[in-house]
Amino acid sequence: VDDDSDDGSVDDDSSTTTSAATAAPFTETYRIGDAGTVTLDFDGSILTILGTSAAEGWYVEIDAATGTEVEAEFSDGTTEFEFEAEFEHGEVRVSIGQTEH
Repeated sequence: VDDDSDDGSVDDDSSTTTSAATAAPFTETYRIGDAGTVTLDFDGSILTILGTSAAEGWYVEIDAATGTEVEAEFSDGTTEFEFEAEFEHGEVRVSIGQTEH
């Protein structure tokens, strides 16, 4: 979504939800735009960021690696991506947001 605000920022959010009926354990790798990847593990009750890979020119910071909510941020100094995953009410929700500075 391009909000065309005067600050020149662009916000683009996408998300996926796994419902309680399908919230079985999984391991999945998510592409974070052009910034890199995050590999997420879910054991049925706890989320864990198993690893990240930053593309050339990007750096990644893991804010929370294990728990019912995990977060990682990728930045190249101009663009920032935020990866968030949350397990709540029997559902795993994954969202990836982008902000241009």
